[in-house]
This record gives sequence, C-alpha cells and structure tokens, in this order.
Amino acid sequence: MCGRYSFVSSTELLKDTFDLQHMELFQNPRYNIAPGQFIMAIVQSDDHRTLTFWKWGLIPFWAKENHATYSSFNAKSETVFDKPMFRVPVRKQRCLIPADGFYEWKRTGKTKQPMRIVVTDRPVFAFAGIFDVWRDKEGNTLHTVSILTTSPNALMQDIHDRMPVILPPESEATWLNPTIQDRAVLEPLLIPYPADQMRAFPVASMVNNAKNDVLACVEPLSIEQPPFFD
Repeated sequence: MCGRYSFVSSTELLKDTFDLQHMELFQNPRYNIAPGQFIMAIVQSDDHRTLTFWKWGLIPFWAKENHATYSSFNAKSETVFDKPMFRVPVRKQRCLIPADGFYEWKRTGKTKQPMRIVVTDRPVFAFAGIFDVWRDKEGNTLHTVSILTTSPNALMQDIHDRMPVILPPESEATWLNPTIQDRAVLEPLLIPYPADQMRAFPVASMVNNAKNDVLACVEPLSIEQPPFFD
C-alpha cells in the first residue's frame, strides 16, 4: 500500500517535470503527507495539464455520504478495472500524483522501522492516480483521489508486500489522456518500478505520526540519532 509520502521540491521543478500550464496555489513543502489531506493532483484537459488540490481518499460518486467509510486511499492495480468503486475512474478519470519520496514500514523483530523510498535518477516522479467527484444534495462537489498499488519489486519486497505504481516519464501522457479508455492499453502501465532505480533508507519514527510534518521526517536516520517517541 501507500499511506505516506512527501513533496518538498520547488515549484519550478514541478512545472518543468510535468509541463504544467495551469496551477492552483502551490503548497508549502510537505514532508509527511497522509490520507484525508488535500494533495496535489495533475489532470489533463485537451492539451493542457492542470495542477489542482483534491482530497486523498476516493469517495465514489454513488456514495450516500461524504464519509471515510466509503473512501479508499489505495486501489489495487490487479482489481481496479473490475471493482465497482474504481472501474469507471480508472477508464475515464485518471491523474498523476507528484511525489519525491514515500514511506513504508519494515518489520524488524517486534518493531517496525519506517523507511523512506526515493527514485535515484528522478528527484520528482508521479504515482498513478484515479479520481471521482462526489456531490451532495445541494450540488456541492468534492474531488477525491486514490493512488494505485502493485506487487513489490526486489527492493520493496523486503519492506512491504505492496508498493505504489510509479509511472515512468514515457507512460505519463498515456495515463493522463482521458480519451484512452482501453484496458489493454492502460493495464500494462501498472507494473512495479525497476528496483535498480530506487533506494530505501531508514528515517526517524516521528514519521509515524502524521502531525509531524517537518524536515527531519525525510532525513536519513543516523546511527547516533536517539529514538523519537511520538
């Protein structure tokens, strides 16, 4: 799964990496992004890419209430085309979720060590995302998103049994194109990112608490560093 990630890179790098034509207000650096928060999402309309902020935790349009009970912050790539909650969004409502690293927890004995995972040759990359639009009785709308996951690569399998789908640059345009709805074209994109292009390192346990959104969350854990109790 993918339940925490970061984006601390500059506005300029974000715009250049994803060729953005329109942006809402850019967020401050985020070191510990968690489900339920509003996150950056990139969508395409005609030939324009737009950066917006939507809530992390997809709520299907048919849900009776805007409630966490109906939401899902991850969608399994193996079943996303078949599940009622996701089968329309994955064909018609796809997005990119910009990131520069994510976290997973590696079990070591009776404890879990938080690990930060980055892409070695890409300071900024994108998760494959899907979105839906929920409307209340008054017509007010709420856009929500989910990050797709896949089986782990050789690096991740020692940390967790799932990993987020990270799209290579050459696949991003296809994923964003709303006119492409063929499962045979989209499904092959949802594969593990190459392990030899990723790196994982331990970070402080302060990242366990989503309220801790500070620089120390992304810094490698030094041997001399004392444990952090949240």
